[in-house]
Amino acid sequence: MRQQWGAWHTVIPHMREHDPEKFLNYFRMTPAMFDELHARVRPHLERRELRGVAQVDTGERLALTLRYLSSGDYQVSLSYAFLIPPASVSQIITETCWVLWEVLGEEVFPLPTPENFVRIAEEFEEKWNFPNLIGAIDGKHIETQPLPYVIVGDEAFTLSSHFMVPKGGQFLPDYWNIYNYRLSRARRVIENAFGIMTARWRVLRRCLQAGEEKMRPVVSACVVLHNFFVQNEENVLDAAHRYIPAGYVDLEEGGRQVPGRWRAEVRQEDNLLQPAAPRRDVQLDPSAGPGTDAQGMAVQRQFRDYFLSRAGRIPSQWEHMIHPENRA
Repeated sequence: MRQQWGAWHTVIPHMREHDPEKFLNYFRMTPAMFDELHARVRPHLERRELRGVAQVDTGERLALTLRYLSSGDYQVSLSYAFLIPPASVSQIITETCWVLWEVLGEEVFPLPTPENFVRIAEEFEEKWNFPNLIGAIDGKHIETQPLPYVIVGDEAFTLSSHFMVPKGGQFLPDYWNIYNYRLSRARRVIENAFGIMTARWRVLRRCLQAGEEKMRPVVSACVVLHNFFVQNEENVLDAAHRYIPAGYVDLEEGGRQVPGRWRAEVRQEDNLLQPAAPRRDVQLDPSAGPGTDAQGMAVQRQFRDYFLSRAGRIPSQWEHMIHPENRA
């Protein structure tokens, strides 16, 4: 299938033959430059075993990597374009990047010598009128997402390096309010799931006088029934949904939360039913001890800073700050 429909076998040959300008835009190099580069790296790529995928020739590996580097596209998108499994795309890009460094590194970054430094200083003074200058330095901040995998919860849970909870305190700075907003926004998924389940299966809202051995099958049955009905409606038109009809789940419009109807149902039922006992704080990481731990606070700051970065910010968080009445 890849040989018939993949980009390396369809779009790229067409650009090479009929539209070299598009080829240049696609790879940031001409077909001739691509061929020269391929000739340089091919022997090194051939020596690297490619696991978990049918044979991908060295030209295709180079093309995939160059497209990734030139476009910054997601690897999963390249997987669809080249019809190569995502795991193999990641492997190809990593290995090809190392080959490019191995082959070209010493050539384009030669070891400095006194003679080179003298020549560089002369050229700087000739071109930029700055004597005895042997180099200029700058930095490019490459935005990454070095964030650990975590679970989010509310104040009932304990902060740890893998469990994020809201930042407590009054009169918080805006950056912590944004963090709390983003955490609360993510928590709505489980809040809606549990809320709808307890609205549909009201036994979960009662304070039952039963031991754990009796409650475990009850809770398990509610969970599997909930998931069963949700999955049954996945391929049904919205208008035909009955278990979770339109308007039943929370929505977000213009950065503002529109509560789902399940919330009103639960409030109404709480007035009629004996409510469940209040939760106690839950300690998921016994080794962390009581209170917050330093690693958890460090990870919390990582997420806070990410939500303020260009890569991590979203428009609704600023709307949330401008209109504090919308805060959850």
